[in-house]
Amino acid sequence: HDLGLSHRVSVGYRFGYIGEAQYSLQAIKEKVMALDQAGTEFYTNKKYAMALTEWEKALVWDPQNDAIQEKVTRVNAELESFVNRKLVEQYLSKAYVLYEEGKLVDSMEQWKEVAKLDPGNERAKEYIAKIDTKLAKEDQAILQEREKEKTIVNVNALIKSGDNFADQGLYAEAIREYQKVLKINPEHLTANKRITDTQLEVRALTREHFDKAE
Repeated sequence: HDLGLSHRVSVGYRFGYIGEAQYSLQAIKEKVMALDQAGTEFYTNKKYAMALTEWEKALVWDPQNDAIQEKVTRVNAELESFVNRKLVEQYLSKAYVLYEEGKLVDSMEQWKEVAKLDPGNERAKEYIAKIDTKLAKEDQAILQEREKEKTIVNVNALIKSGDNFADQGLYAEAIREYQKVLKINPEHLTANKRITDTQLEVRALTREHFDKAE
């Protein structure tokens, strides 16, 4: 029976090992259960971001908890799928209208966004190929330049969003934003540094919390 006993256990976080501390296994179990329950209540009320925050906190205490990790993975996938579907609908609508108006460069931009979000979209493949044969070299150059500019804007927006989350102490959300940058550019120095710095901040705060609890 573990109640009232203190054991040496490894304290971890998904982002890496953070050391060992002495504290009650029963206290950890109760903390994880409370956070899991809070996350489930938020999820039931369709407050998905808040649910994720509670479950991420639970994983700080119990990083090997497969059940909670599965919830985090599933909800992240659900959110991404939902957002992607909405974006695809918007891009499709604009792409058709611009094509009919003869604005081929603008239409191509929208179709390429559809293809990024839904690589198997047959309509996107069809229209990209169709427009590609019609675009002059000058138009191709304009399209490439626009894509470069858009990438820079998207990356800057993601870094800013991650910084805002970090400033609020929402470290899991911050790291997710920085990781989106790495999907665009795996070698992005600022994003990689932000992830490392945020991980170190999480570890420092967790150590401080456990030290006070002893």
